[in-house]
Amino acid sequence: MDSFDFDQVGEMMSATDWIWARSENGVPDQRELRQEARRLMKQAIAGEDCATGGFRTWVTDGTDKDGPWTKLNLSFGIDTIHDGETHD
Repeated sequence: MDSFDFDQVGEMMSATDWIWARSENGVPDQRELRQEARRLMKQAIAGEDCATGGFRTWVTDGTDKDGPWTKLNLSFGIDTIHDGETHD
């Protein structure tokens, strides 16, 4: 999480007036963004792919020349749904 740009997420959310209903000020601050990302990452570790509030977390497993590996992924994105189709 140290390399994830929570500032950029917050700036984008402010610029688009994207609010979270349970946020203290509507647009979440960095503390709230980090808390939600951490909560979702814990769910991903427990075996659930999760997505809410623009965040998505999932676990990827693989094997390379050094052996098996596991990667915990965190992303933030804007998707819109219109007529049942998702548009990035």
